[in-house]
Amino acid sequence: MSIFRYECKANLKITLIWAVSLLALAIFFIILYPSFGQDVDKLNQVLAAYPPELVKALGLGDLTSFAGFYGYAILYATLCAAIQATNLGIGILSKEGRVKTADFLLTKPVSRGAVVSAKLAAAVMMLLITQIVFVAGSTIAAILIAGDSVDMTTFMQINLGLVITQYVFFAIGFMIAGLLQKIRSVITLSLGIVFTFFALGLLDSVLDKDWLRYFIPFKYFDAPSIIANGGLEMQFVAVSVGVIIACIAAAYVMYLRRDVHAV
Repeated sequence: MSIFRYECKANLKITLIWAVSLLALAIFFIILYPSFGQDVDKLNQVLAAYPPELVKALGLGDLTSFAGFYGYAILYATLCAAIQATNLGIGILSKEGRVKTADFLLTKPVSRGAVVSAKLAAAVMMLLITQIVFVAGSTIAAILIAGDSVDMTTFMQINLGLVITQYVFFAIGFMIAGLLQKIRSVITLSLGIVFTFFALGLLDSVLDKDWLRYFIPFKYFDAPSIIANGGLEMQFVAVSVGVIIACIAAAYVMYLRRDVHAV
């Protein structure tokens, strides 16, 4: 329990900064919606001149509705949320290796499994705080600014997609922290992982191959698909759960078998 409390205290400040930043990004786009709504016909005419693949890659789909406009905003909010989650997953499990205190922690009367569980619970708590701030704040902003034009069911489904995507990226980061013995820069590694998947998402928009979506977490719950299908696609919910369980289990196995060198 002391490890859990320590990790929560150590990560709370940066978590609140991430949560407020994500919320500010969402509110910024929501504030823009009324002015976009007045000139949406002109905007659609401009977009019609661009290649469909580019429009799809940038998330500039149907901007005539609030859901379509918010779907454009959520693409970039999800990108930032993925960076936070990956950074948290890598950072929280690799901390002792980076600051060379692993031998101190692991000689305490606590099993390695308990250490991983405490860190996992603390990280999930940080993600929950981020998601509560983001979802509650963006919902209030959407109601106050966009009013009756908000389809609340679709709006919440889009936000739920961001939430699940965050857990997928966290699990990937957690697994990588368990796999690698030495990590010099957490943020550099996190950015590399997230932008690689983001670039693959852009490639998928061009190639438009259904099978490729299964390898790109950003494409599991992209807003245009949620709007077109009337909700989350259950096969990608199942894939997300599978990826999360597999990555967390792999992190446990690799951390328990890891050789820890005394400093």
